[in-house]
Amino acid sequence: MTQIDGKLDKKGIKVNYLLYLSDRMKTNQKFPLLLFLHGVDQRGDDVEFIRHFALPQILESKTDFPFIVVSPQCPGHSSWDKETNAIITLLDEINSIYPVDPKGCTLQV
Repeated sequence: MTQIDGKLDKKGIKVNYLLYLSDRMKTNQKFPLLLFLHGVDQRGDDVEFIRHFALPQILESKTDFPFIVVSPQCPGHSSWDKETNAIITLLDEINSIYPVDPKGCTLQV
């Protein structure tokens, strides 16, 4: 599966993100979660900016990467250190919907 565009609008927090779900998710197992935080040049309000760089770019051609990968987009007027609540809210949402293995969470910056 390729990445899907997502929008979180919850508790006054708005976050655009890409979500990668492996084809392996058809099984009943839990998957580790990888949070990818992009660099300063991909900030903004168009998630397409992050689709073509680093890990999101690689995932466009993968179907069996054994992780759930969430790649949020930092707003153009902000920085990741100011978006802690947004990241936590997004991760809580992903954890509530998908079979995330809580022992296998990883951060990539």
